[in-house]
Amino acid sequence: MLIQHTFSGGVRLVINSLPYGSSVSMGIYVRNGSRDEQKGQEGISHFIEHMLFKGTHNRTASDIAEEMDAMGGQLNAYTTKEYTCYYARVLNENFPQVADILSDMYFNSKFDIEEINREASVIVEEINMYEDTPDELVFDELQLGIWKDNNQLGKPILGTAESVKALKRADFVDYMYSHYRPDNTVVAVAGNIKPQQVINTLERYFGKPWASEKPRTFKMAEYVTCNRRKKKDIEQVHICICYKGIPIGDRHMYDMNVLNTILGGGMSSRLYQSIREKYALAYSIYSYMSCYMDAGIFTVYAGVNPEYEERAKELVFSEIEGLYTNRITEETLEKAKQQIKSNYLLGLDSTINRMESCGRNLLLRNTLIDTDEVVSGIDAVSLDSLYELIGDVFKKDNISISVVGK
Repeated sequence: MLIQHTFSGGVRLVINSLPYGSSVSMGIYVRNGSRDEQKGQEGISHFIEHMLFKGTHNRTASDIAEEMDAMGGQLNAYTTKEYTCYYARVLNENFPQVADILSDMYFNSKFDIEEINREASVIVEEINMYEDTPDELVFDELQLGIWKDNNQLGKPILGTAESVKALKRADFVDYMYSHYRPDNTVVAVAGNIKPQQVINTLERYFGKPWASEKPRTFKMAEYVTCNRRKKKDIEQVHICICYKGIPIGDRHMYDMNVLNTILGGGMSSRLYQSIREKYALAYSIYSYMSCYMDAGIFTVYAGVNPEYEERAKELVFSEIEGLYTNRITEETLEKAKQQIKSNYLLGLDSTINRMESCGRNLLLRNTLIDTDEVVSGIDAVSLDSLYELIGDVFKKDNISISVVGK
């Protein structure tokens, strides 16, 4: 059962109340990510995520960790290009306590100067780690190219070592006040808990406004083809072949899931069976989609020996062309739809997955989508709708390539 509630201050709450289970998950979603940053602020959204774990006016960082451990709970956070999420999972009876911890982190974090300086060093090491992770780096290079260097959507979420070290305490305080606002905040709760209990518990934290509304502004994304190469003295070359995709909520969203599954979404996919199983050119080969509020991309990734780079590219393009010469059958379509539905329904056993679905949909799409609607959307995919999408996506003048390696 999905219940939506809006507090008088403007924060929206969504509750997925279940009649079973022993866990409850709570997430605070903020419609702010790396694409909301201005020049000179690169990495501040991710840095703020780290700082909210470093102590509040009521709890030290150690207090937060010890309280969560005493409950046997999980506490974590992540930052994307378009939003940030702070979430926890605990036993049902510990919901009031974890709600207090998350709310305290959200509203009362200290941003201690010494902690900022220490954490800047940690994040610089995280940036260095990504530089040493070529399958991540190749995607960052791709994004820099296709969204243009002057569009924040293309900038790395972590920022750069220079931008991170230049941030001051006042930058964090001002940025939080400008972006962490009631109209930008959604709280999602999923588990075996009474909705009225959730509302009553959270009312004391989110019931009053703390900042005025401010329209969200960012530069609209414009897909531009690119061909980027970054030299790294490593054993493999890491390749991304990318096409213009679709935004969140597009009418072809379910078609895109099916296309991804058939082409490169698993061990039975065409790319895996060809490039790994038949030709043995790669250990890792797959496709994936990235959807944003106003744009999207569809990408094929492969990691291969340098001498096989061109052959691997040829085989990827051959499999894409093969969608026409070796057309998808009704049987293959039904298998893919069943695979997607099974993965989705099995995922609903997790209260975190339920929380995630509710929180993201309400934050980014301003709507809630129940299980029946998702299953119906998958079932509605036809060969006609699938090939309409294929024709829109796989255009030769939309190809972008990123390579990292020798």
